[in-house]
Amino acid sequence: MRLVTPLEACQILDVPMEMLESMTAAGMIKMRRTQHGIRRYDLDCAPGELEEDDQSSKLSGR
Repeated sequence: MRLVTPLEACQILDVPMEMLESMTAAGMIKMRRTQHGIRRYDLDCAPGELEEDDQSSKLSGR
């Protein structure tokens, strides 16, 4: 399980924040909150096939 911030999830999935929230509400992607209430998204549960290399390249901007 790889938890990422909302901004990272939007960059990796290439969707706007509103779409990420809609996907969460629809149960397409799981969101967890830290003990301090900060949102983190579990990309292992995201729809489609996300390659590990693809995720890291989007985060680094390559």
